Amino acid sequence: MSDKAGLTKRKDDKKDTKPTTTTNTTKPIVDDASKETPKYTVADFVNHEANKAVVRKFAITTFLMLTIPTILFWILNENLPIWTDGFVDEIAAPTYAGLASVFSLTSIIVIYIILAFYE
Repeated sequence: MSDKAGLTKRKDDKKDTKPTTTTNTTKPIVDDASKETPKYTVADFVNHEANKAVVRKFAITTFLMLTIPTILFWILNENLPIWTDGFVDEIAAPTYAGLASVFSLTSIIVIYIILAFYE
């Protein structure tokens, strides 16, 4: 007997059409460690003595990263033309205020990274 590809089949090469049933006698693997380890919440991690300083530092840095650049942009955008006696006009003031805000944000991030390494 030959098939389309020119290969010959043997007579005893039949597909087994009977479904095979196997019985699984092994017990499923249960992670016993998960029963013994307690479940922690975010409050547990935050209130842990070793994490309090880290969380406090992170919260202060986040607050500073949101407020200082925003306040700096607003103050410089409004007052830079006045403080420079017209050297920076009102059209260019948002550009300089934005650059100062980005610089202040970058400085806060760098300071946070340095403080985090000393933690």
